[in-house]
Order: sequence, then C-alpha cells, then structure tokens
Amino acid sequence: MIVIFDIECYSNYFLIGFKSVDTSKKIYFEMHNDNKENFSKTKIKALMEKHTFVGFNSEKYDILMIKGALLGFNNLQLKKLSDAIINTNKPHWEIERQFNLPRLTVDHIDVCNVSAGFGSLKLYGGRLNSRKLQDLPIEPSSVISTSDAKQLRDYCLNGDLELTQDLYEALLPQINLRTKMTEQYGLDLMSKSDAQIAEAVFKHELSAAGVDVHRVNIPEGTEFKYTIPAFIKFESDEFKQALADVKDAVFVVNDKGSVILPKILSKAYAFNNAKYKMGMGGLHSQEKLQSIEVNPGQTLVDKDVTSYYPNIILNQGLFPKHLTTGFNQVYRSIVSRRIHAKATGDKVTNESLKVTINSSFGKFGSKYSILYSPDLLIQTTVTGQLSLMMLIEQLESIPGVRVYSANTDGIVLLFDDSLANKVEAVCFDWEADTGFDLEDTFYKALYSRDVNNYLAVKPDNSAKGKGMFTLNSISKNPSNVICYQAVIDYLVNGCDIEATIYACENVTKFTSIRTVNGGAVFENEVIGKSIRWYYAKNQTGCISYAKNNNKVPKTDGARPMMELTDTIPVDLDYDYYIAEAKTILASLGL
Repeated sequence: MIVIFDIECYSNYFLIGFKSVDTSKKIYFEMHNDNKENFSKTKIKALMEKHTFVGFNSEKYDILMIKGALLGFNNLQLKKLSDAIINTNKPHWEIERQFNLPRLTVDHIDVCNVSAGFGSLKLYGGRLNSRKLQDLPIEPSSVISTSDAKQLRDYCLNGDLELTQDLYEALLPQINLRTKMTEQYGLDLMSKSDAQIAEAVFKHELSAAGVDVHRVNIPEGTEFKYTIPAFIKFESDEFKQALADVKDAVFVVNDKGSVILPKILSKAYAFNNAKYKMGMGGLHSQEKLQSIEVNPGQTLVDKDVTSYYPNIILNQGLFPKHLTTGFNQVYRSIVSRRIHAKATGDKVTNESLKVTINSSFGKFGSKYSILYSPDLLIQTTVTGQLSLMMLIEQLESIPGVRVYSANTDGIVLLFDDSLANKVEAVCFDWEADTGFDLEDTFYKALYSRDVNNYLAVKPDNSAKGKGMFTLNSISKNPSNVICYQAVIDYLVNGCDIEATIYACENVTKFTSIRTVNGGAVFENEVIGKSIRWYYAKNQTGCISYAKNNNKVPKTDGARPMMELTDTIPVDLDYDYYIAEAKTILASLGL
C-alpha cells in the first residue's frame, strides 16, 4: 500500500500524519507536552516497515525525524533535531551520526528528488492546480496550545498530505520507471533524481566491467585546450574566425569545479542573416521576432541531431581519463542496448537507458561525480557546436536556403521544394563527415520571440511550444495560461482571441503562481510564501511583500485565490486577459 506522510514539529508538539493513497484513510500520531498517549513507537515502527511511504524532502527531513521519535526523543529533543536539519544544511548521514539515530528499514520515495524542477511543496501544488495552498499557520518558534494542535493537525492532514499526493500522482510515470530500474539493477533508485540514477547505473556497470571506479580531484585553475577534430573545416571568414578563437581559447576550472566559457568565445559570430553564440550548453542563434508561414512549394524543417552528445563521445573515443578506456566499452554497451531496445519496442529498457545516457552528460561537469571530466565535457560540447556551424555554412551555400534558428542540437531552415535534393545531399555528406544522424520535423509555421520562446505549428495543426508557450510543466510556474492558449488557438486555427478567453470555464487557466520571499500580504492579511491569484475588475490595489510592503511584480489588479473555486469569479477582468494575449502576439511581431 502507498502511504503519504508528513511531519510537523514544535518545541512542545510533534505530529506524524499518514494518508493511504488506495483508501484515502488518514491517521496521525502526536505528542503534545511530552504526552505520549497518542504516540505509539511500536505502531509507528510496524507501520513504517509494512508499506511504501511517499514524502516531500523526506529523505533529508521526515525520515530523520521519525528515527528520532523511534529512539524515544521528547518534544524538545525532536525540535533540536529539526532545527539542526533545517539550519545547518548538513548531509543526512552527518545528522544521523550527530544524534545517534537508529537504523530504519523503510520502503520510501522522496518525490522532491524525483521531480525535475525546484520549488517548495506549495509551489508544486500551485503548478499542479492543487485545490488549496496554505503556509504553515503557526510560527515554528511558537509554543503550541490545544487549539493550535487542532489547527496544525488540519493543516497537515488536509493540506500537505493532499499536496504531496498530487505531486506523487503527477510523477507516477517517473516513479514507475524507477521501480522497474530498481528491480533491473538491484539498486535502490526510488528517491533518486535522473542525474543520480545515471551516476548509480554507471558506477554499477563500470564496476561490473572491472573498472576502478573513483572520483578524481582537479585543482582550481587547471587549464584545458580544445583539440579540433580533423573533420571540422570552414569556408567562410566568419566561421574560420570562430575556429581560430576556439583554437586559442583556454578553458579554466574554477573554485566550484566548473568550466566557464572563455571570454574569447563569448561574442556573437555573424553569418549571412544571423548571429550565433557559443556556450557551455551549446550553440544558440540570436534571432528576435520571427514569424514564418510556409507558402505553397516551400519546406520549413527542423533538423535535429539524434543522440547528439553520445555520438560525439563514441565517435571520438572520449572518456574520463581516471576511468580509462573501460568507460568507452561500458558507454558503448549502454548506447547499443538502448538503440536495440528502442528498435524492438522494449519501452522499459529504452526509457531507463535514455535517462542514464542523457543525464550522464551533466555529471561530466560535477566535481562530486565519479564521471567528473571537464576536458571531456569541453571536447564534447565544442565539437557539437562547431559541427552545427559546419552544417549551417554548407546549407546556406545553396542559393535560396536560409537557416532561421539554431539551438543546441538542431537547426530550422526554409527552402523551396525544388532545392530539396540539394539540401538532402548536403545533409548526407555532413552526416558522413561527422558521424551524426539527422531527424526531420516539418512545420507549416514558426512564431518566435527568440530561440528559447517559440511556437511551431506542424502540418497536422498540432503545435510544439517552448518557453513562454510551454503551457503545462511541473517545473514552471503557470501565469495567465488562457492568454497563451488564446494566442495558440488564433495562430493555429484562426480562433478569435476574445471568444477563446470568454469561453474558458477552467478557473486555473486564469491564475498565476509565484514564490514571495518572506511571504506576501493582501489587504493587511498574510497570504503565504507561495501565492496564487487572478486579475479582478475594479481591483486597484496589489499584493505586497510582508517584509517591506513593496509591490510584488505584476500584481496590480490581482486578487488572491489561495483556494480554487469551482466556477469563474464574477469579478474576473476579462479585458485584462484579452489585452495580455494581444501583447503576447505583439511580442512575436504580429
């Protein structure tokens, strides 16, 4: 059985709340003024050993607190443990040693680690349109009365437990994958992020292959140079200059173990009608306000490099020096197994190895990882960028072909259909030279504010959005979703913006979410640190910071909605949302 759990802790009050996902039944154990009448260590321990538990930040907090409770800590001792966890930022194993916490065998999932983004539980609740957002109702330093205890009980059981369940259910695909990978590898991967999974799997596979797996120390100030592969060649003066700059560039490890892009490479390289900037994350074009609608007889296509970084690593035989060539053998095996799984329809293996491969690249830049290899990272990312520059140069050597956008592992280009054979011939030769494979996605229109904020419309009228046009994301705070939906419906289907907005009956599409440091105030009432609001007619005030009464940005005319309503508020300012949608259109140059 899956059980959601959460803890509240004060100097004279301690509460553990549980909720069954299957039955919705809720139970709690509490200790008030050291009274343990409703706090059975035996029952709690038996419960923890019997079910699968789901918490938020529970690996670093709740599990440790339960260990302290099972050790017999009184209220004050539990509060000292809680303060040590929150205020010292020590790793959980150090806290365990400091307080001599007992071993506890528990089947446990920390959804904070599994989630892709960052944020508090309340912020995730807002992103997921959870019904109720409420901050801790009583200050942590307070002494808890009987009435306070009842309030905290309600807050925990009907607030945080519900929010945690909402997040758990949103993450079920990722959790199910971790369950299968845990079974596959015999490793506990349930509460690990994608990057941590990559680390664990590579450590497991490398060790099995007989590689001496260890971390390497690379001192601050260590310098690296990029080695230019023989296939990298340019004809244009602009990109020849980029290659010369790369040749001269010195990459230096900073005090955090990271490598920053050398100053010599920080400029934009102009080529034909566009500018391109290099970066440690990839090549990016610098276009602004582009609206491209395909005419009959034209092709607008997004050419993406498949397995971008893995191909570079394998084709160039790159590996972390401290892991020897054994890394190559393991890496190639993982990539090959993933390709085979994808081809044969083995979804579990395909997805697990996809996570492992894609997330491993970031570990090359982390000094805490066994995969740490800044020279490998530099060699990989710079090769990818120069390769894309080659493709851009070669394609635009064909009169009538224009590259409109470049972003990390792909480019978008427009050309007359009569040039299709020439375009494909160039791409074929480039693939042969680089060892890459290109994958095509065709569009009939592209509306772009910049390279990271665009809407691409496919021939079947389905749409691909990025940045401001990503409507639903667990890692992004929603803001006036209805406005972006109205713009999309207008561009894709020709729907009237006003009609789309007036027809919407989903109140969540009119709300905005954000975090307010120190908490927010509305009409002299504290409303919390993670706030949700809509824009109301005849609302002349704003939401303010509790600490200084300054205006929270973009809250003029806002009215808080900390608990969702079932219907659209009667004072909703439709004119505001219509104007905002038209502003978004204008930001696209339309």
